[in-house]
Amino acid sequence: MLKMRIITALILISAVVGGIFYMTAPVSAVVLTLICLLAAYEWLHIVGARLIQSVSFYALLLLGCYSFYRIEGVAEAALGLALVGWGVAFVWILAYQKGHVFWPRSAFFNTVIGLWVILPMWAGLYLLLNQTGAIGPQLTLFLLVIIWSADICAYFSGPYLCRHFGRHLLASRVSPGKTWEGVLGAFIGTGLIAYGVLHVFFATYVPISGFFILVLIIVAVSIVGDLFESMVKRNYGKKDSSQLLPGHGGVLDRLDSLTAAAPVFAWAYFQFFAG
Repeated sequence: MLKMRIITALILISAVVGGIFYMTAPVSAVVLTLICLLAAYEWLHIVGARLIQSVSFYALLLLGCYSFYRIEGVAEAALGLALVGWGVAFVWILAYQKGHVFWPRSAFFNTVIGLWVILPMWAGLYLLLNQTGAIGPQLTLFLLVIIWSADICAYFSGPYLCRHFGRHLLASRVSPGKTWEGVLGAFIGTGLIAYGVLHVFFATYVPISGFFILVLIIVAVSIVGDLFESMVKRNYGKKDSSQLLPGHGGVLDRLDSLTAAAPVFAWAYFQFFAG
């Protein structure tokens, strides 16, 4: 399983890095839309959507992506909504962990939540890549490096730290496999990697100390995104969103952290660091 996971990851990373540096804005819009459609397919699978709900969901998703691309200011507004939404999601996760489960199994509810999860990610990635000048590809890749590093550091350091400090579950009702030791490993490992990357590649573009604080915030936000998808899958009795990616589960399983991190990172960059 680990070998297949690594092979799949290397193929995906190569494709993503190549795309980031060579896609034009229109091409990136199309590629991001296709990725969101895959995530939408898996979301609808998780919630057990019927045909009419699925058709409506795809139509609204495409309309959202098109409006973000064509209408000035709409994508930026989506970032602000996502920021509020993920704050609500954090409280929601805490309530779920305490046993206060509230998840209406209605087509309307699942459509709204699914669009809120997926669409702001499109907006965040598109704006970072295409509306930040020459530094856009580097910024986008830096965000992905943060997410990848947090995931890898948690995956490999968690068991090691558990052996030395014990095993303290992060949110047993939401995701029984995640531990505070893994979270600690994610923060330490990602912090070290990000600090080095910032000094080597971004010292002339952004204030290092401020951006480093943003990195730590994004690691925390990415964990919220991961837990939120875990909560949804657990509520519907699903282990993975699909089996499209060997060793990794589905596309949404790989994007769960990014659904939260991308809009928050983009919002923070444009608010505090752009220009």
